[in-house]
Amino acid sequence: MKSVDTIRNLRQETVDSEPQLEELIDLTAEIMLSPAGRAKIAATNATDPEYPQYVDNAWLTQYRTGDPGDKKKRLPPIELKNIQINSATARRIELLGETILEEAFECLGESAVEILEEFKKCKDDETDKKALLCNSILYLIEDFSEKATFAFKEEDEVEDYSPMRLSPNLIGKLPNPELNPTCLGQSILAASFFHKAGVPMLHSGVVISKTDNELTSQSTIIRDLLEYVEKNNLNISPNFRYRIAEMHDENAKKLSDHRGFHAAVYAQLGQESWIQLDPNYGCALIEGGVAMFLEDSYKKLNEHQVVGAEDHIYLGGNVEDVGLFIARGIPDIMPSIDELEQILMNCPPEEMYSYILAEVFKPFLFKGVNTSTDKAILKIERDVKMLLDIIGGGYGYLQERISEVVRNSFVNSDYSPDMLMGFKRFQSDAEFRQRRLADLQIAPMILAIQIQSDFVDAKTKRFNSGGLGHTFVDAGLPAYRIGMSVMSDVAVHYGDELPLSTWLGYWPSKVSLFEHRDQALTDSQKSLRKAAAHYALKGSRTLTNQSAIGIIESILTDSYQGE
Repeated sequence: MKSVDTIRNLRQETVDSEPQLEELIDLTAEIMLSPAGRAKIAATNATDPEYPQYVDNAWLTQYRTGDPGDKKKRLPPIELKNIQINSATARRIELLGETILEEAFECLGESAVEILEEFKKCKDDETDKKALLCNSILYLIEDFSEKATFAFKEEDEVEDYSPMRLSPNLIGKLPNPELNPTCLGQSILAASFFHKAGVPMLHSGVVISKTDNELTSQSTIIRDLLEYVEKNNLNISPNFRYRIAEMHDENAKKLSDHRGFHAAVYAQLGQESWIQLDPNYGCALIEGGVAMFLEDSYKKLNEHQVVGAEDHIYLGGNVEDVGLFIARGIPDIMPSIDELEQILMNCPPEEMYSYILAEVFKPFLFKGVNTSTDKAILKIERDVKMLLDIIGGGYGYLQERISEVVRNSFVNSDYSPDMLMGFKRFQSDAEFRQRRLADLQIAPMILAIQIQSDFVDAKTKRFNSGGLGHTFVDAGLPAYRIGMSVMSDVAVHYGDELPLSTWLGYWPSKVSLFEHRDQALTDSQKSLRKAAAHYALKGSRTLTNQSAIGIIESILTDSYQGE
């Protein structure tokens, strides 16, 4: 009976909040839109019959396109189902988003109009040309940050995420913008171009950025490395151990920092070709099978028109974890310490570097040609070449990186000022030799970490060098999602009086839970919050942000102190 009473109370509390929701729509329109735009929203009233009635809103997603995890449909707890919403109000929210998009395009100025005309002239197969035009739009959006009269910075805590920075009515127009938009505001400007171009498009919240994914992969390599050191009782230098641990801790800190939600836009350029436009990460061209995930999501969402539905889309390819694959394959092909000691003790110091290359860095010496018959070595050769193709510099880059790793082990300013001196000391100083043998055992894994880091840097460049595509996103139809995103920012900034059931009913998104989790003053709303937190934690393996997980766990253990 408790769940029945809870649902009954949730429904009534959601219905009772309808006037406040209408007021929020009007307030958002007042801030965001021109007088003409506001009049358009005001003219859409609660008797509008065009939008169908939806009652059952699944939490977060119904499709999970391309997710490599559990394919089973996740059924939301009963408290999350059957929250009745007003279909005419939903239509007003969608119209609000559409009008924001229409007016946002005007902010991009005359140059955007010219780019749009060129974009429309492109043939279906002119993907590269379209992508370069999208890159031009990206640079226009960046002009807002560089040229804005009033540019908010990260240290401006109060106004950092002000909804003013989303408003086409307030941010101004290029070439003389007034305000620099937030990442959500930038995504609205990007979406306005594709909206005007009339191409299939999704607006998304970034669950895992490519940068966070790379940091996670790099940290995993470091953990594997330290476990390998402990398992084999390797006597690596304390300074080296400290530097590796410091790198791991720095990555963990970056991953735990939570400054809010990020947004990006995905648009179709051609058959099996989409593009991600995100000024913070550049234009990333998405092709082949991964692009089909986006197309499939767009078709499903567009076909069903479920209010607030978002598809959880996996956009990562194998390439982002190649450094991890390389590192994990190395222990299987390394000579033992005893074997390595025998080899290096029996060669002249002048030739020791060549021996180290041949015995320790064997899979990195392919020089573009696979010469080994060992399958494990061949796999590492292939993966290294994949990363080098993106990093650039070829074998010369690799030689520099290998030399750096060896030099860091053998060169000591006091005792061994150069590698040759270090090699001589290796053969005469037993204690020094044991530390160097331990360092050499893990040197290829260190190299894998550095290559992974260089790969991330290379991928952050703009389109013509390869943009940085995200790994996981929650994507929805743009007009409705933008309408709800902007309303959410306005509510957070100016005071949120709506119950959590209203937010989750109209927009079943992680954003709704995290930004409005304090709106749970009744027992029914607290029950809903707990059910939503449980579902978010259980149903999404991609909640990697530590502060987000901490909030969820505190809700589930009734230790949350946010109210």
